[in-house]
Amino acid sequence: MIFSNRTGLITLIFSFLLIHLYFRIMILFLVSYLPYKRIEIEVVKVKEECPTGHEVGNKIIFENDFIEGKLCHTALYCMLPKIFAMKYEAKFPWCSDNPDSDIHSCPDKGKVTFKITRKELE
Repeated sequence: MIFSNRTGLITLIFSFLLIHLYFRIMILFLVSYLPYKRIEIEVVKVKEECPTGHEVGNKIIFENDFIEGKLCHTALYCMLPKIFAMKYEAKFPWCSDNPDSDIHSCPDKGKVTFKITRKELE
């Protein structure tokens, strides 16, 4: 056994928990100071009829942890990593012409094409 007594094991566990807590607090502190953006998603193309009923021009807005508009769950699940990255000013190498905008296709055979745009909060 690595530890000859219980005190060493308890000290190790307590140290690990303190370090873990410290990093969690630091992450929360840093995230609170990151610039938070408004994300607008617009339907720009519909190849086939969408079961959710998306039509060209429909808009979905992500702002202050609220979603305004209608978006199917499958598209939402696929877009969430990109949405969160864009909210916190991530830069994508494939968006060299406009770093504040990107195109995202529906995972259901690309029936719907969305344009994701990052904007300043109003």
